[in-house]
Amino acid sequence: MPIPHDAVVFDCDGALADTGTAWNDACRDLFARYGMPLDPAARTRLAGPRPAEPGEEPARLLGRPAPDPVV
Repeated sequence: MPIPHDAVVFDCDGALADTGTAWNDACRDLFARYGMPLDPAARTRLAGPRPAEPGEEPARLLGRPAPDPVV
């Protein structure tokens, strides 16, 4: 059932919610799934991906094919 709302807030920089911690946890779990550690250099490369291509850098670092582009 939809929840009525009057507004939507896009927190793209993590100022309102700590999205950085969730992103780091998700990246760590993804790399662990493929048996690779998430070293500091990889963590730096994954910080702040371009919005249209969020899966390209993780795929490249994991040696996997990049996901289809988001349109």
